Amino acid sequence: MVYDQAFGLIPVLINNNHYQFLLIQHQGGHWGFPKGHAEAGESPVQSACREFEEETGITQYEVNEGVSLIEQYQFEVRGTQVDKRVTYFLAWIQPILMPPSPSEGHDLDFNVTVAPPVSIQLKEIQNYAWVNYEHGANLITFPAARQILHDAHEYLLQQKIDHSKLFYRN
Repeated sequence: MVYDQAFGLIPVLINNNHYQFLLIQHQGGHWGFPKGHAEAGESPVQSACREFEEETGITQYEVNEGVSLIEQYQFEVRGTQVDKRVTYFLAWIQPILMPPSPSEGHDLDFNVTVAPPVSIQLKEIQNYAWVNYEHGANLITFPAARQILHDAHEYLLQQKIDHSKLFYRN
C-alpha cells in the first residue's frame, strides 16, 4: 500500500447571510474542493493556499488555520492500493461589494455581495461552481468529500461568526 497526503481549502463565501462553497470539477470529471500535494519546505497551510490560488486564481481570502477537516479514502492505481489523506482548512473568500446602481431603478441602500472571478487552471480543472450546501451535497462526486462539506457546514452553523469582521473593514 502507498500512502498519499494532500492539502486543500474549503472556500466559503457569505452571500446574503448564507454560506456558499466553491467546488471544482477536476479533469477526471469528479467534483470536490481544491487540493494538491505539498512542495518541498511548504507547511500544510502554505500548500493548501498555493494549490487553491493555482487552481482558482483567487488571491483575496483568509484561512482559518484553527479548523481543519480530514478526508480519508482508498483507491487503486495500476494494481497498487493508495491510502489518501487530505487535510482541508476553512477559507473565507473576500467578496466583491457592488454598490446599487441608481440607473437600474433600485432603491437599495446596501451593497450587493458577489463572488470574485474564478480563473480555473485548465490543465487540472474543467469547471467550477459556487453552491449552497444542498446543491454542493448533490454535486460532489465522492462520499468522503461530501462528508467534508457536511462537516464544514455543520461547523459554520454552530459557530457564532461575526461576519462583519470578515473583509468588511472600513
